[in-house]
Amino acid sequence: MTLKNAAAALLHGGGKSVIFGHPRMTPENKERIIRAFADAIADLTDYIPGPDMGTDELATGWIRDEIGRWVGLPPELGGIPLGEIGATGFGLTAAIEVAAEHIGLPLKGAGVTIQGFGSVGSMPAA
Repeated sequence: MTLKNAAAALLHGGGKSVIFGHPRMTPENKERIIRAFADAIADLTDYIPGPDMGTDELATGWIRDEIGRWVGLPPELGGIPLGEIGATGFGLTAAIEVAAEHIGLPLKGAGVTIQGFGSVGSMPAA
C-alpha cells in the first residue's frame, strides 16, 4: 500500500487492517464490529482507513461517524461512488498495461479471467 499510494502521489495509505468476522453476520453485528474497530484506531491520527473486501460505503460512513476520517465515503456524505465508476478495475488495468510494457508482453488479443464478484470484476468491459 505504501508503494502503490506513493506512485499515485496520494498523501495517505501504507497499511492494511483485518477485521475477522463471519461474512454472513447480521448487519447489526457488522456495524458494531466496524464501529469498535474505528474506536480502536481513533488515536492513530495518521492512519486513514479505506474500503476493501467486506466493506462498503455504508461501513465508511460508520467509521466517519466514529473518528471523522475515512476515504471512500458514499455520495450522500460527499464521496465518489467508486464501485459505480470502476476505480478498482481501472487501477488494475493501468498496472497491467505498465507491467506488460516493462516486460515486453503484447496485450493485443490477450484474454483475462477474473475470479470473484467484487468491485474488480463487476464493471462491464470498456
